[in-house]
Amino acid sequence: SPFFLSMLPYILTILVLTIVTIRLRQEAGAPAALGVPYDREER
Repeated sequence: SPFFLSMLPYILTILVLTIVTIRLRQEAGAPAALGVPYDREER
């Protein structure tokens, strides 16, 4: 149990960083044309 209690701050930090990263990726949407090849001849 003392081992687990000493690990607890590190585990909580990893969990918080993971949750924040997932939420930021969902909110910040990528541009719609991302990954679509640019073809200059289509005019």
